Parts: sequence; C-alpha cells; structure tokens
Amino acid sequence: MRKSLTVDVLNRIYRASPGEVIDGKYVRMFGHYEASGNDLNEDAGVDEYTIGILYSFSFKDLTDDFFWRYSRVLDRASEPGTSTDVVYKPLFSRDYETPGYLAPVTWAGPTTRTSTVVENVENYN
Repeated sequence: MRKSLTVDVLNRIYRASPGEVIDGKYVRMFGHYEASGNDLNEDAGVDEYTIGILYSFSFKDLTDDFFWRYSRVLDRASEPGTSTDVVYKPLFSRDYETPGYLAPVTWAGPTTRTSTVVENVENYN
C-alpha cells in the first residue's frame, strides 16, 4: 500500500505538535531521530567512524484509518567549519538529495508507543 502526499502537507504534519489535526485529516503522532554508523574496525581497513542520521515521524490519516510513517535520511549541509561540527539540512529544504519514504505502519511492537498512539488517536475519531 502506498500513499502520496505533497511536500507542503508532509511539512505541516512534521511541524505540528503531537495530537494536532492537520487539514481535518491527519493526526500528528510522534517523531524521533535515529543514528546509525559503521563500526570502527582497523583490521578491516575502516579507520574512521561515519554516522548517518534518520528522522521519522508518524501520523494517522483519518480518511483511511491507517497509521503512516515518513522517514528520511538527513543530508549533510555544506562542509562544516571543523571536523567536529556536524550540520544537516532542514528536513524539507528545497535542495534535498535523499528521497523520503512514506509507508504504512504495520508493526505492533516491541515499543509501548504503539498502544499509547492507538489510545490517543481514538479521541479524534
């Protein structure tokens, strides 16, 4: 199952507070950052640690009664001033190179957030 939303709608959902309803259709749930990186392994020829940052947020579409999650790997901004600075582009800037991914939420756990989300959304039906 796929859903297409404009960048404008996704941006408004992203900027909304948890529980806020956008356009009478979308209830913003929660969002979080995830970091992933390679293991520093000098024996394998990996002599530096790289890290990638992903941001995901969830919402419920009241027209189809499904929960949806939007995820995007954040693109690094122009080279930082020093090697210790890490700067990323804003999530919906016009010059983004990394495509985002919109998918239905089909999992039920292991996080307890899912049951909390379901209880909160029922207040908006």
